[in-house]
Amino acid sequence: MAVSGNFPPNSQGGKTFICDPKLVSKPEVKAKIEIAFTAVNLRKVLGVRTFQLTNTPKKSEFRQMEQVLKTKDLNGRN
Repeated sequence: MAVSGNFPPNSQGGKTFICDPKLVSKPEVKAKIEIAFTAVNLRKVLGVRTFQLTNTPKKSEFRQMEQVLKTKDLNGRN
């Protein structure tokens, strides 16, 4: 999911991919997926995607909040 951008099969466009807010008795749940790897050019790369699932009385609303891609050079600087 963090790499391809596609949700798993039968996840209803992401709604069932993260925890249902009803299970934790809260109106919303936020989720984060992080992936860190070293690229071919030896730079460190961090990818972060955040999501939010909000329950309203009539339906659940799923939103992708942000997508961030950070890189660092060989010395560890941004």
